[in-house]
Amino acid sequence: MRYRSATRLPTKLLRVINGGADGVARSMSRDFLTSSVPLPARDVRVETNKSLELELLAELRAALTEHDAASDVREEVGGLAVTTGAPGVPLWIFVSFGNRYFSWAEANHQHPVTDMAGAARRIAAHAQGLRAIGGES
Repeated sequence: MRYRSATRLPTKLLRVINGGADGVARSMSRDFLTSSVPLPARDVRVETNKSLELELLAELRAALTEHDAASDVREEVGGLAVTTGAPGVPLWIFVSFGNRYFSWAEANHQHPVTDMAGAARRIAAHAQGLRAIGGES
């Protein structure tokens, strides 16, 4: 169903649009929807636990040393740079999905953070594959 103006929005939809964070619908004037007054800015913050991310990446870095994979935690980007055979092109590892997974290769690969050894094995194999492409053995 399409509506040509906000003044024709049904009351039910107005309640959904103006619903509070507690799920309770608030009343809203139809004139408010059509006015050119800008909405008040909201301070939207995405809270991430950077220290937990960095701890997980440091632990993964230690696990990667068992597979002879050199890596470096980069605090400024919140990632782990794993050395590959391509000069200057690291394999970037990030903690994602609510600190539940390591992800790499543009998030095409993920592994649970609860399986550190398995993640290190998969990432080292991926980096090794990139070394073969880069020409190093």
